[in-house]
Amino acid sequence: PPKTWTMAFGDWLDTQGGNPSVVVITPAMIEGSGLASFAARHQQRCFDVGIAEQHAVTFAGGLAAEGMRPVVAIYSTFLQRAWDQMIHDIALQNLPVLFAVDRAGLVGPDGATHAGSFDLAFGQAVPNLKIAVPADAADLHAVLDWGIAADSPVLVRYPRGECPADLGGEAARTPLGLRVRRRAEDPHQSLLVIALGSKVQTALNASADLAATVVDLRWAKPIDWPALLPLVQEHAGWMIIEEGSKLSSVGASMIAHTSELGLFKPVKHIALPDTFIEHGTRTECLADCGLDECSLNSTMSDFLRQVLPA
Repeated sequence: PPKTWTMAFGDWLDTQGGNPSVVVITPAMIEGSGLASFAARHQQRCFDVGIAEQHAVTFAGGLAAEGMRPVVAIYSTFLQRAWDQMIHDIALQNLPVLFAVDRAGLVGPDGATHAGSFDLAFGQAVPNLKIAVPADAADLHAVLDWGIAADSPVLVRYPRGECPADLGGEAARTPLGLRVRRRAEDPHQSLLVIALGSKVQTALNASADLAATVVDLRWAKPIDWPALLPLVQEHAGWMIIEEGSKLSSVGASMIAHTSELGLFKPVKHIALPDTFIEHGTRTECLADCGLDECSLNSTMSDFLRQVLPA
């Protein structure tokens, strides 16, 4: 059976067994966060602190200050409870803590309480924090490898559900760079579709029959502007697709930045609406928000007609 994102993270964690400075902390989510294998092999380096998210993050800060490499494995919705600790006990001191943030985006059956809608919004605002949004297992492992060796805090977000192994496309030019997953033949007659994380595969499928370049942002913070700006300039219009709240979003930051630069290209931004998303399957919830393949194909087609002269 295909692997889930949680399993892919667990696989990566197992590769860190030989590094004695790597320790894992989780607030009562050993099984749910994919830590069972690591915990069984390295009991002395895996700490389940119970339902105490604030303590989990501050504890990680203390370990990092003493030279350890803590990984905080936590669900997006539960990280909200420790935002203050993330700011004061980690980011302010620029401590190397790696946040492995599972269930980022819509979770479906668990309902509004468990949706990971806000980590991009609150994470972006925190100085010193870098945010990775990998699109497949290969890149999940790559950004985690980078994050565990970084000298500052790093947050890696990934959703519930199946994790594609490798979506292919062009390589990133730098460790913090974006990836062009599919390049249109004539950019001037095409859309630039910028997708984050789990939405990259959806964007590739939704735009398969359209004139579109699909960019996998890879890092929500910092954004790879040197690679991105020329792409925005040469395409007929651009679109941002993310599975996080539209208000205070990565897309909103990007649109603001290009506006300040005086770069005014037609743009469309698809993200989670300003409402709490109720129960349903993940598929149903994404469709309700216009973030499924079918809705996106329709939105892209309409937008392409709008930006291309008849």
